[in-house]
Parts: sequence; structure tokens; C-alpha cells
Amino acid sequence: MGISYNPSIVTEGLVLGLDPQSSRFYNYKGRSVAFDGTGDYLNIAANTAFDVSASAYTIEMWINFTVAPSTTIFFGFAGTSTTGNAQLVYSSSTLYWQTRGTGTNQTEYGWVPSTGTWYHIALSWNGSNSFKMFIDGQQVVSNTVSPTINQNGVNIGGASDGYSVNGYISNFRILKGTALYTSNFTPPTEPLTAVTNTSLLTCQDTTIADASSSGHSITLNGNVVIDYNGPFNGSGWTDLTNRGNSGTLTNGPVFIPGGPFNNSGGSVYFDGNADRINIPASSDFNFGTGDFTVEWFQSLPSTPSEYLTLLSINYGTNPNFSIQGNGSTSTAYAVYFNGISTKVLESSSCPLNQWVHYAVVRNGSGSNNVKIYRNGVQTGQGTYTGNAGNSSSTNYIGGDATNSSVDFKGYVSNLRILKGTALYTGAFTPPTGPLEAIDDTVLLTCQGGAITDNGPNSHAITVTNDAKAITASAFEFDGTNDYAVTSSNTDFLFGTEEFAIEWWEYFTGGTGYQGHIGVFNYNSSNTAMIWTYSGSFYGFPGGWTTIAMQPISNQWAHYVVTGTSGDIRFYQNGELKDTKTWNWSATSSTSDFAISGTPGWNFGNYPMAGKISAVKVYKGKSFTEDEVKRNFSALRGRYGI
Repeated sequence: MGISYNPSIVTEGLVLGLDPQSSRFYNYKGRSVAFDGTGDYLNIAANTAFDVSASAYTIEMWINFTVAPSTTIFFGFAGTSTTGNAQLVYSSSTLYWQTRGTGTNQTEYGWVPSTGTWYHIALSWNGSNSFKMFIDGQQVVSNTVSPTINQNGVNIGGASDGYSVNGYISNFRILKGTALYTSNFTPPTEPLTAVTNTSLLTCQDTTIADASSSGHSITLNGNVVIDYNGPFNGSGWTDLTNRGNSGTLTNGPVFIPGGPFNNSGGSVYFDGNADRINIPASSDFNFGTGDFTVEWFQSLPSTPSEYLTLLSINYGTNPNFSIQGNGSTSTAYAVYFNGISTKVLESSSCPLNQWVHYAVVRNGSGSNNVKIYRNGVQTGQGTYTGNAGNSSSTNYIGGDATNSSVDFKGYVSNLRILKGTALYTGAFTPPTGPLEAIDDTVLLTCQGGAITDNGPNSHAITVTNDAKAITASAFEFDGTNDYAVTSSNTDFLFGTEEFAIEWWEYFTGGTGYQGHIGVFNYNSSNTAMIWTYSGSFYGFPGGWTTIAMQPISNQWAHYVVTGTSGDIRFYQNGELKDTKTWNWSATSSTSDFAISGTPGWNFGNYPMAGKISAVKVYKGKSFTEDEVKRNFSALRGRYGI
């Protein structure tokens, strides 16, 4: 499948496309398989590659729990059977490596994993008398026996009779004939590869497949799906052109999600340190005993360390209304009324690192008239018929001014409050586009490029600390030592061919040296790049030269460098700023492409501070002025220009 962009965007000659807004983009953490805990599992048929009973073996994986496990099978060799073979199972706060159905040759370890945390688990057997279990590289238990393992098939994430994982599994690998880990080790920091003796390697790519040389077929059961959540912080980007120009992110560039609608729609980021949106007191937020609907989208990057407060109206004092985590580290919500004496609880935790739609609805005055919905499915209900909300108190999104331990950390998008309407009364399909100010809307915020009320009453919103409006998804570089780079190849060796480099940038850096974007070959004589110093852009095509173009700080801007060797044009926001007679090409047989830093003096030197998005490189194609304007106009709305 080829690249799919806005049809207004030039695609001829495209050799690199990095667009976090695209549904085909996946972030730098790598990939995993998501299991929902209700019948999901992967099955690989019986094969001699899995008969490791008479040999050494290593089995390893990463696992991350959305919901704390009860009795859960991480993986097993029972195939379609339920007894008589080895399985790794968690039950009653203990992790067991055992023969299913008999418990023979069992090794066990007491363990209470947290939700939202990636764990590396490895099992290693030397083939005769030494079994070791490792968690995050630390040996936690050893034994002189191993349970039965023969050529029955492999199940991952559960079994045919249930006990499924509720969470994620990434980079599952079996080695037959190798005890890879024999003492404490540092877990891998990059996706696993098919090393010698690999019998199975899966749960790591854009499809659920076996990456070993055996190429085993994998059967998907339930509704398992590829997820963009993964254990590798800073492992790479993916090139959308299918030319293989993927690259690596080093020293922690951060992926910023742009919103719940294919990474668009806008959001607000709260950093968990007293960030708040403040809405003045108003009768709009006094719901009385009537119906109401509060809905929003959220993405949580990590398990909270405080009571996760989404919305607070007259916190803790009747009459009031608050949506808050049900515990200091809980991602499940509680809805509070009548001070804190009445609350409606969610029955399960919210998953991390993905966009989730929530709705809290009161409908009438009967039993269980208050319901909580997550992604259109009811997750909590209770009864409250008294007064809710308040007309005399300041209202807060992301925390509360009266309590310093209830800050929200994460992204909130398209928060809407309806007074007098119970919009959802049963299971529903969540909205697939930005919310609108329909009838009875009293607040609509956290959407687009500004923190404002887009509802009919236009409440005067203020921001405490640095809650940030996010207009578009991007990679954020902190200006310390972050950088991104592809592998070297001929796609970035322009020679005398036409070329174009295009990107969107939100520059937050100061006046020092900062490399922005370019092609290079590891030394200054073969580098062609754009950088800034003291408020101006410079180019290095064999010598430092000023470009008649100044960086735009603290807002998004569109840049294009295009032409052929000897005729290079520089555009900013669709306007021609300068023309140079440079030789813009590395002169070696291959070149790399880099973002942030000046790789000619080693990676990470002079890194950029700011965000980069929608990067495209064209070879054999230069842009006319009309094409520059066409690409600029196609995406300017996304970036708030």
C-alpha cells in the first residue's frame, strides 16, 4: 500500500514521508499487540521448532497491563489443548512457570505488577539442570527442573479457554538451543531481531506475523490488534513512502499526539504540576436535579501519581460535581456528588497511551440514573437525584485550586458539557470528528489551536501555569541532546538532480547554534543542512552562509528548501525568502537525513529546541512556487495558520 496524503499535497518524487497525522504513522516507542482480556489470544500451530524439551531455550517478551491481572496466561505451549504442557501464568500475586493441569516441575515467584508499566520477562534453561527467570534483567528465581515443552503449538496472551491478558505484549521471542541469559543483564533497548536459533519472533511490527526465518502462520482469536504503544523509548520513526527510510530517535524526542481524530482535532496538555483551565462561576454549571452530559477525549501517558481530576465544580462541598480518579494512582474514574458522600465508580481502569472517549450522563431520576461510558460502553453506574453542580464557584479542568494533590497529567480534547440533555442513554459509537456546539451546550473547549470556549456562551477561560494547547502531532526536541536520523542510502544523495525538503516547525529555541534539518555524511565537508544562530537561518553547503530568512518562534511555520545544485530556493509559509547558488548535496556515495543537531560534528551537537512535523523529502523533483503554496495551503489549517 502506497502513501496516502491529502490529495492537495505533491507526492511525485517523494522518498521520505514522516507525518504523525497520518493513520499509518506509528510513534517512536515501537509496536505491540493489544489484548482486551475477553477471549483474545494468538495461536501458532504445532511445529518441531517448538519442541525444546531436550535442548536449551530462551523465551522472552515485554508485557504491560491495562488492568491488574487476576488469573492470566501470558503464554503457553498447549496449542489448542488446555493441559499437559508448559505455560507462564499469573494467579494470586504469583507468577508460575509450570506444566498446565498438573503443576509439575513448577517454578514460582511472588510478584505484584503495576498497570501502565512495561516489564521484560525472560525464561532461560541450559538444557540439563539450570532454569532461571528474569524480570527487567534481574534474576528473580532459579530451579533445577523445567516443565514439559514439546512440539504442541504456542498460545500468546491467553488460551482457548480464556484467561486472557488485558494489556499489551511486545517482541515475543523463542530461541531453541540457546540459553541467552544466565545472569543479571540490561534488557534490550531496541526491538528484538531473529538471532541464531530463533524459532518465533512476533508482536513487534505493523502486522501480527512471525519475523523469524520459519515464518510461522499466526491465528488471531478475539479482536487482538496492533497497537502503537511499546516498550522502546526512542527506538524509531517509520517512513510512510514504503522506501524503507525509517530512522532512529535518540536521547528521548517526545511524540506529541495532536488529537483523537486520526491525531488531529487539537488537545490541551496538562503536565501534572498545577496546570489548570479556569472557567468563571456561572449558572450554566448549576445542573440542579436535571439531566446533563459531560464528555471528552483523553490520552494518559502514564499511571497517575495524584488523584486524576478531570473536572471540578465546587470541589468537595455540596452542591458540587467532580470527575476524579478513584484513588491516588487509579486511572478509573469516580464521579462525586453531595460533597464526597455520593460517588459513582468505574468498574475498570482506563488504558494508557491511547485516545479514549468518556461520557458522564445523568438521565432522569430513577435507579442508576448516572452512568459512565468509556468508548461508548458503560463502565459504571449509580443513583443520585439531588442537586449537582454550582453557580457560585470557579470551575476547573485539570485539577482544582483548593487542592494541590489532584492534578491531571495527560491530554484532554473536545470537552463538552450539555445542561438539560442526557445525550447518551445506552451503548453508542463515540464521535469520529470534533464536537460541535449542539443544543444545550454550555461549554466546549480543548479543541483546535487555542484554549477558548467554543460554545454559544463564550465563557472567559484563563489558564494557570503552562497548560498547553496542542494543534498538531509532532516530535518535540528539548534542545539538550535529542536528534533523529535515518540510515545512510542513495535517496538523500541529490547530486545534480532536482530535490525538495519540506517540514513544519514550531521553534522554541534561543539565539545559540541549533541544527534544524539536513543531509550529511558524517563530516562537515559532506554536509548540507539548515541551522540557526542569533535569530537568523544559515546554510552549510560547504561553508557557513546566511539565508535571508529569520526563524519564527513559538508558532508553527512551514519551510521548503528546493531546486537543483547551483539554484537553491528557500520558502517560509509559502513565500520565497532567498535564492542561493549552492551545491546542496553530500558528495559521498550515500547520505543520511537528520533532524536536530549538526551531525557533521557528531550526533546531538547543537540540537534544536522545538517541534518538527510532516517532514517530506523529494528526489528528482523540485517545487514550483505554486507547488510550495499548494503544500502550504493543504496543511496550514492543521497548524493554526
